[in-house]
Amino acid sequence: YQARVNVNHRADINTLGVVANTAAYQHGQEWTDQLLTYIDGNHAFVEQYLKENLPEVVYTKAQGTFLSWLHFGEIMDEVGVVGKAAASQNSATPQTETQVFESWLVERCGVQLNEGMDYGKGGERCMRMNIGTSRQLLKLALDNISEEVRSV
Repeated sequence: YQARVNVNHRADINTLGVVANTAAYQHGQEWTDQLLTYIDGNHAFVEQYLKENLPEVVYTKAQGTFLSWLHFGEIMDEVGVVGKAAASQNSATPQTETQVFESWLVERCGVQLNEGMDYGKGGERCMRMNIGTSRQLLKLALDNISEEVRSV
């Protein structure tokens, strides 16, 4: 057993990770094909959900990833992020508009999205959503956001 571990062991790489990667490359094609089909379906689900329930959110399907761009500009205005961000500028922890909105999503909707500005220019007023999960969880997150936005 120790000899097998030593063959795959390096101080900077997890041994089990090396074995898992090897197995995935050698035997994971069917799983990968199913995964890609499912994620593409998740993109379609989110896009359709937003069209029907939150049309003010602009959806951008990312290519080759399970991360989606959601432009929340109108909704951010509705929840007052501009004023809240401005009011925070003289505090010990000043926040951007998207940081204020990120906190609003967590506190009011129970949903954690990543602020778009973390990913560079063009991410202003955008949030990045990881859709690499079950459609049941995606629907729950989107329902929570939709319900809270409608109550504003």
